Amino acid sequence: MTLSTYLEFPIRVRGILFDMDGTLIDTTLIVEKHWKRWCEEHGIDYPTLIASSHGRSCKVVVGEFAPLHLRDHFLTDEHIRQFEDSVTVDKKGMIVIPGAVELLGPLPQTLWAVVTSAGHDMAVQRFAQIGVEPPVLVTIVHVARGKPAPDGYLLGAEKIGLNPRDLLSLRTRRRGSGRHCGRGKSYYWDADGDNGCRESEGGRGQVGDQEFSGVGGEIG
Repeated sequence: MTLSTYLEFPIRVRGILFDMDGTLIDTTLIVEKHWKRWCEEHGIDYPTLIASSHGRSCKVVVGEFAPLHLRDHFLTDEHIRQFEDSVTVDKKGMIVIPGAVELLGPLPQTLWAVVTSAGHDMAVQRFAQIGVEPPVLVTIVHVARGKPAPDGYLLGAEKIGLNPRDLLSLRTRRRGSGRHCGRGKSYYWDADGDNGCRESEGGRGQVGDQEFSGVGGEIG
């Protein structure tokens, strides 16, 4: 498993905030399959929707692409729940990112959290399916603004009682955002809104008293 950090090594941080999909678990094939079906059923252009859907909550995507005359119906809690439930129970094509479970195992439970734009029930069930129980789980229901706003990460830091500046955030780059960066570089985005291309470096890191290695490259 390779992780983007763009920091000089060795590094020492007090905790880690993990994204879920694409960082610890990859459900891209499942999500895309269900969005394609939804688009076909309702006459929505699938390529346009999928190009901007990754990393965003179901409700936000539906609100943006649903036909105007059906938008109120599609944005009901019942419709959103039905869509999310259909995705959640579908495990065909789900991938556990290689090394993810092994990375989480030795980390102190008080020093890491998961921050995701997924629905809460979906996130809980996905982790149950791979036998992992995050000590802190921040989902779309816990924040007023989803990604790319930093609200979830700030809340995750608060819940584990650490200053955001002392944390390492591991997440998937937004789809297509870094394809122009070239070999040896990766796209980054931080809570201050800064973004662009940086050199990808590898090395060793430390979280509290726990050391880990093989950090470098990119996710996504």
